[in-house]
Amino acid sequence: MKFNATSATGNTVLNQANKNLIRVFTELALRDDNCYSGSKHGGNSFQLFALMEMKHELVPSTIPITIKDNVVMWGMSFLLNDSISNHRKHLDKAFDQINDRYKTTSMFINGLLEDNNLISNYQKYKANFPLVEKCFNNMKIDPNISVVEQFLLACLICNHVSEVLDSSVSNTGFGWAKNANTKQLMIDAANILLEFDPAIHLISVRRFITFSRLMNYDFTMLPEWKNNFERINNILKQN
Repeated sequence: MKFNATSATGNTVLNQANKNLIRVFTELALRDDNCYSGSKHGGNSFQLFALMEMKHELVPSTIPITIKDNVVMWGMSFLLNDSISNHRKHLDKAFDQINDRYKTTSMFINGLLEDNNLISNYQKYKANFPLVEKCFNNMKIDPNISVVEQFLLACLICNHVSEVLDSSVSNTGFGWAKNANTKQLMIDAANILLEFDPAIHLISVRRFITFSRLMNYDFTMLPEWKNNFERINNILKQN
């Protein structure tokens, strides 16, 4: 979820705009009741999933956010200069303009997050997702994968990690690292998650690995997972 380069924007402006947009999306991936991270506005997964499927353009407009058809147009001055708190407030105001099609998709994706048996249910339909299945088996992202497919893939990976850890001989602490296959899975999962958009990365870990597992299994003992957490924290700490 990034802006494409245009003749109206230089690399410096584009990089900062993308950085601010990523910050907005990453905040939306927080829990709804998380009022202590970032701008303290809490997350909003319903907005996030609707916005994920839409195109985003950076425009030289005095209007903060304009939504037309499948495009969200972000005013350049607004996105570059206003606070993350104002970005969130204006997004709340503009969200009503979004087509019901995207809101419907968001509703169904949010339902997916309530599925505690995601991998089992996915098995029934995996023939319909050959690209997701290929990426899941190889633990590598294909450049042609869509945003929604990325989200499904990230959730499957996190669900799989949780199932393997919960069935390991030592179900607390760093004991699972004694199993070479489990340790390699953990490393591979951490590395591929770093390739996802931070918002997808955060919400899939938050939902399918959960904070309690992160603590119980000492994820930060692996440098690869420590890098994951630092990435998210650094984004949320940006001014």
